[in-house]
Amino acid sequence: MADEHLKNLDAALVKMREHRRTLAENLAGDYARAHTEGWRDQLVQVQQTIDALLRAKDDERNLLPKVATSAPLSI
Repeated sequence: MADEHLKNLDAALVKMREHRRTLAENLAGDYARAHTEGWRDQLVQVQQTIDALLRAKDDERNLLPKVATSAPLSI
């Protein structure tokens, strides 16, 4: 089940990164009155979403069962 959640988070990350790239491309162009500020604000929101998705992935990984090592630790 956690595997499925990780796949969904990965898919969401792909979409958000694509959106971020599009916004960055728009911002790299000439100033577009009535658009540039909106793109900038959207970029900030998208980056915050990406950060949240990365934290969510870490949390999901922590929920996965820990695999015990069968080999003894060497001293």
